[in-house]
Amino acid sequence: NTSQPLNTRILACLILKNIFKTGDTLKKKELQDKWLALDQDTRNAVKQTAVELLADPTNEIRSTASTIISTVAVMEVALNLWEELIPNLLVPNITNQNSPTNLKESTLN
Repeated sequence: NTSQPLNTRILACLILKNIFKTGDTLKKKELQDKWLALDQDTRNAVKQTAVELLADPTNEIRSTASTIISTVAVMEVALNLWEELIPNLLVPNITNQNSPTNLKESTLN
């Protein structure tokens, strides 16, 4: 929500990213189980918001959104739960000639 102060938006993204990101293999499995236990509407809302944040004017927010997307993708794509991610959401960000450079960069990040 761009009407919120920038520091608040950055902090919210970092908190969400830190919920998802771990280097511990056991915790990754636990996080995946918790993520998949959430209802579909909640998971879809988080994923859609993260994809939308790739176009945010603030680099830190775009970078964090990219990390969230890649982390969720690792959990869902192998289970065929986010099949539309690459062909319908990410490819258009890159191939659309009207996409701003920062959107293309954050999509590839």
